[in-house]
Amino acid sequence: MLSIFETNPQRKFIDLIHRETSKFANWEPPAEIKVGSYGTIDKRTGSLTVEGNIYSKEFKQHIPSDLDLSSYHPEDCPEDEEYVVWSSKAKKVDLGVSADLNVPGIASAAIKGVWEVKKGGRGAILLMYKPRLKRIPPGELLGKLAQIPELKSRHLVTGVYYCPAYALSLSSTRGENISVALTGAVPASIPGLTAGGGVSMNWISNKQTGLLRSGAGKDHSFTPLYDLRQIIPVQSLHRSDSSPERKGDDLWAPAGLPWDPLDEDGEEVPIYEGDSDEDEDC
Repeated sequence: MLSIFETNPQRKFIDLIHRETSKFANWEPPAEIKVGSYGTIDKRTGSLTVEGNIYSKEFKQHIPSDLDLSSYHPEDCPEDEEYVVWSSKAKKVDLGVSADLNVPGIASAAIKGVWEVKKGGRGAILLMYKPRLKRIPPGELLGKLAQIPELKSRHLVTGVYYCPAYALSLSSTRGENISVALTGAVPASIPGLTAGGGVSMNWISNKQTGLLRSGAGKDHSFTPLYDLRQIIPVQSLHRSDSSPERKGDDLWAPAGLPWDPLDEDGEEVPIYEGDSDEDEDC
């Protein structure tokens, strides 16, 4: 329901999730974000403009001949049961308080919750079912990549969350309770059975205003969230004799947001340096 937004809901959602996680939300989770991709963040949309990937053949021209990236394949971390994050203006409330999700199967829903957003503000919510983090191996490789000129002014995707089901929601400013649940999830008691193997997953919600995007599939095909990092400038690495030398992962910092504070519609709030009398006589 884009009509309730005058401007930029995508950037607003990404902004709110980043402020809670220091990570970037993917507005189009079915469009895969790949580990090792690098580029810049589009200031207007918040999307990553990919310029290349460190694991591609084309990137070999930028690295020393003795650096074999095939020895540093992305690694899969253990799968979590769920990953749920919400912004500061979305308050999670007791599910029993709301009857909005009074539907068959809700008692056994894999993920469920109700969030209250007061009138005048926007709340952002991101839910992932059984997410699995794929990442660049921490340590030695990131230290070597920090020395490559091609990456000096770029952002690098160091980790991506893959999941078989996701839901993201951005509230309106009218004030509302947002109820979301994933039903039909695979029971933990059936090892080896995945969604689609006779069990279908489905997101249910009371959402009538604002935005709700969701998806559920057979495997870990969605990438709703990713870790984006940038090389710490040399001048910021100066240290005292007593401080330890930065190495590996410590040469990188979470990428920041490329815009000024946003209003509730996702537009930058004008920042005034102060009143000036310089133009009074013009």
